[in-house]
Parts: sequence; structure tokens; C-alpha cells
Amino acid sequence: TTDWRIPFGAKIAVSGEFYRGRGIGGLGAAQDRSAVFSGPQSNPASSVYGLNSTGGWTQLKFKATDAIEFNAAYGQDEPYNEELRRWSPIEGDLYAPISKNETGLFNVIYRPRTDLVFSLEYRRLNTWRITTTDRNSANHLNFGIGVLF
Repeated sequence: TTDWRIPFGAKIAVSGEFYRGRGIGGLGAAQDRSAVFSGPQSNPASSVYGLNSTGGWTQLKFKATDAIEFNAAYGQDEPYNEELRRWSPIEGDLYAPISKNETGLFNVIYRPRTDLVFSLEYRRLNTWRITTTDRNSANHLNFGIGVLF
């Protein structure tokens, strides 16, 4: 893994992370598995293999004032399909392994005080399964309130 944060003056920064390895599917945009099995998961004789995956994310931050910032980000995770195909379910199975995830987002964060945070975020999720070329997409709008202590 590697990560970065590059400031471009006091108001703009780019940050992110890149990873590649086995059994690390919980990082970045990954929302599926970190391992594959040689047989049913319930069978103690099934072997477990760490799934090879590559992915990461990057974010652009613009701090308009001390109280308001804007962020745009993109991330993806893509396990190695040849490993997924070895243990892939039957064609058309709704629970077939995810072969790629992408996430894009935009948010606005407002801090009226040093201990109070408001955030409004739009997120677009795209997912592909190993058994089809069709993309499944979802849009998510979220409003959050936080207290720092």
C-alpha cells in the first residue's frame, strides 16, 4: 500500500491511497470478499485463498474558508478475475462474486464551531459481477451531523 497527501497552498490538497495484494478486499472501494474458497465455505476441507486485488482512491479538497470545505473523490477495487472465475457460481447467479467496484462522491462540510460539523454528500456506486457485463448502480445522498470531542 501507499498513500499520499499533497498540499497546493493553504486551500487545496490532493490525497489518496493505492493498494495491491492478497486478502485486502476491505480497503478502498472494496465491498465484497477478501478470500475465495476451493469448495463450500461450510466444508472444513475447503481451502481458503487470499484474493488478489488492486485498487485505491484519490480525493481533491478545497477549503473555501475556515468553516467550509468541498471534497470530490473517486475510488475503485478490482480483484483478479481469473481467481474469481476458478470458484465462480453458476452463470446468472445473483450472488456471483463482485469483479469491480467504483465509487465517486462530492461533499460539502460546514464547521460553524470547532466542535460541530455538518456534512452533505452525494455518492455514486457502480458494481460489476463476474458473471455479467451489466453494471449495477446506486445513488446515495447523505446528511450528517457530528460533534468533535
